[in-house]
Amino acid sequence: NTLSNKDTFIVSWWQDPMPEIIEGTPILWRERDLIYSNDSKLDEYLKKTGATKISRQGFCYNEDIFNNKHESRGKKVIIIASSYIGSIHDTPQIKKLVAELIAHFESGEAMTDEILDRFSKSSGFNKETIFYDFWHFVVREISVQWLCELADNIEVEVYGRYWEKNSVVKPFFKGEIPHGPKVAKLYNSALYTLVPHPFDLGSQRLAEASSCGSIPIVYDCRQPSQNIPWENSCLWYRTKEDLRSCISKLPTKPVEQICEGKSYSSFARRILDEIDKAIANQ
Repeated sequence: NTLSNKDTFIVSWWQDPMPEIIEGTPILWRERDLIYSNDSKLDEYLKKTGATKISRQGFCYNEDIFNNKHESRGKKVIIIASSYIGSIHDTPQIKKLVAELIAHFESGEAMTDEILDRFSKSSGFNKETIFYDFWHFVVREISVQWLCELADNIEVEVYGRYWEKNSVVKPFFKGEIPHGPKVAKLYNSALYTLVPHPFDLGSQRLAEASSCGSIPIVYDCRQPSQNIPWENSCLWYRTKEDLRSCISKLPTKPVEQICEGKSYSSFARRILDEIDKAIANQ
């Protein structure tokens, strides 16, 4: 930012907790910086650097690849994502914490800052490590494991990496698949797609699956203050019994409402519109 002319527009789109913003180091934000953030947690990090004008922008999808082919779908649920097993090292301290997090997840109770504080004090790990490493692992790993345990009721296919390390998931693991047309073809073949994200309701998986017409079964990490226009276009779970119920239901609203305005073209148009507005108001 310090090297750019003041009349130049700079667009930054924050999707991960980068060290620059986690540490709260002041950033020289300019009048013509357009700052987009994936979620409210990243907002807080950005505010600590001095950012004041932050706009929400979730992940986008490529509408040229991910679209509904309106082909017949099998009564199956798929998940295209890798296991986070690599972030779980075999130490007594980590194993104890992960076991406690699994118990918390299986109880169906939401994860809050207060609960993170409690886990941080008892384990010695900071809240960011617990949330972004261990809680992410637990939500995805146990969700996929639950799904495979329910395979008597529906066909299950798991794609990605490292699932062969989970003995429950291994029989349903189909290996890696390159992102792009082959993923879109899978979404078009499945009635349901599992979306087990611990906090992000603007994930790329959610946008791509819904754009292909596959019904997302979404981990319920909704916050009380959130307004989600498409919340009746998917199915929500927080417990294994919730998940069991989802695979025999349909949402009450069209699934395509989820991906409205989330294409890359829509985001590009939004950026240009904001630049035009800024220039007009100068």
